[in-house]
Amino acid sequence: MYAPLPSIPRSVLFQAPGRPLAASRQRLAYERVTEHLLAAAAEYGWRAETGVAAGGPLLLHADAMAPAYLGDGLEAILDRAAACLDADLIGGANVTRLDRSLTCAHARLPYRKALRVANSRGWSLALGEEIPAGAQGTLVRFCGLLPVQVPFLPGQPRPAAFDAAAHGLVYILPLAGEAIRAEVDSASSGSVCRLDLDRLLQFCLGLAETPRATA
Repeated sequence: MYAPLPSIPRSVLFQAPGRPLAASRQRLAYERVTEHLLAAAAEYGWRAETGVAAGGPLLLHADAMAPAYLGDGLEAILDRAAACLDADLIGGANVTRLDRSLTCAHARLPYRKALRVANSRGWSLALGEEIPAGAQGTLVRFCGLLPVQVPFLPGQPRPAAFDAAAHGLVYILPLAGEAIRAEVDSASSGSVCRLDLDRLLQFCLGLAETPRATA
């Protein structure tokens, strides 16, 4: 029913303890998280792009976003989305696991430092490279199995796919890998966020496969 995500960090691939959630519960969780995430995003000044292809990333835009506010706002939005899932829906084990992400600040490793951490643990990544799935798992473990933001400032090293003049970040979630890419244009302060809902649900539910709703 669900296609596996081959880029999940295999070192943190996880299946929640206990009985796997039924497909109907997965769909309900997907709908609930999406609803709360969009409501929280709107409160923080983001608007969802309509007409995005099914299965693609959720695109959020804001006309003005202070660079310093980017990480704090996205952390608050993710926490709001995860907090809507209760034990009756996803089980007590998952709620207990998520509680650390709701009560602890999400770790922040600037891109250059993130590469140093990964390289000190067996990787060989050069400035400008993407952080591969396995190295994402390394960063998650280094930060105590909490979500990790990898931010960068204008003119500083960052993955080559990002605008060299932009402020932005990559958001890595335990059990799921990279779930968010966000940029703030330094000239216009306009921002765009690409959020993978499947990976967010994978993190929330502890699934080894994507929880994408099906018709």
